[in-house]
This record gives sequence, C-alpha cells and structure tokens, in this order.
Amino acid sequence: MYYSNNKNNSTNAGSDSFSANARPNMTSPSIEHIDEELQQRHMQQLFDKKRRRRESHNAVERRRRDNINERIYELSTLLPERDASKNNKGTILRKSVDHIRLLHDKVNQYQQRVQELENMLDMYRMRWGELPSNSANNTTTTTNSNLNLSNIPSSYYQQQHRDA
Repeated sequence: MYYSNNKNNSTNAGSDSFSANARPNMTSPSIEHIDEELQQRHMQQLFDKKRRRRESHNAVERRRRDNINERIYELSTLLPERDASKNNKGTILRKSVDHIRLLHDKVNQYQQRVQELENMLDMYRMRWGELPSNSANNTTTTTNSNLNLSNIPSSYYQQQHRDA
C-alpha cells in the first residue's frame, strides 16, 4: 500500500506539473493582442524619440557648419587677395593665418620705428636743452616752433615715407 500511495501521489503530482508545463502562460487571444499592441506602441515611441534626437542633432550640426562657413567666407573677404571663389576653406584659413602673421610683424616694426623716433626726438631735445617735462610718463609733446627738423638725417624721412 505504501508503494501504491506513493505511486498515486507521484502520478498526481506529475500530472499536475505536466499540465502546468504544457500550458505555461495560456492567455486569451484578446490579452495577447493587447500585449502586442503595447509592444508596438512602445517600439514606435522609442523610434520616434530616436528620430527626434537625430533630427535635433542634425539641426545643431547644420547651424554649426553654417556658422563656420560664414566665418570662413568673412575671412576670405578680409584678405588682400579677394579671389574667394577659387579658394577652398583650407586655403582661406592658411592665407588668413599668413596675413595675420604679416600684420603682427608690421605692427612690431612700426612700434620699433616709433620707439626709435621717440628716442631720436629725446636725443635732439637733450642736445638743445629742451627735455620734455613729462618724460617720466614716456609721452612727448612737441610744437612746430620748438622743433628744428633740419638736423634729422634725410634717410629717416625717406624710410618714413616708404613705410607709410
């Protein structure tokens, strides 16, 4: 009897587990349909979100490129050689850098020239005993009546007119 009870119990238990495994999640067709619709709706929302993010990113990127292109075109109009139609962006940038370096060099040359002329002016004033009263501030004021330019070498005049 003991054996038959176990057999009955195991058979009953087996049949219960078999019936549960045979239909693991049996739902009605309407619930499956609703589940499928929810999944489709969720997938569509994800797709729409990705599409909006991509469109937004593309718009930002387009504005960035347009801004860069406008600034490069503006640089091309500021260059001494204004044939921008034949120049690509890289050429325009290279020529801009070259031109800026040239301008920096000219500024440095002119600053040195101004300093030389100020030193010469101070030297002539000291020679004639007309030291400027505000020389401590490194500024000089002159009037045409106090300054005799005839003693300045002509090479300075020629260089000044050539640089200008």
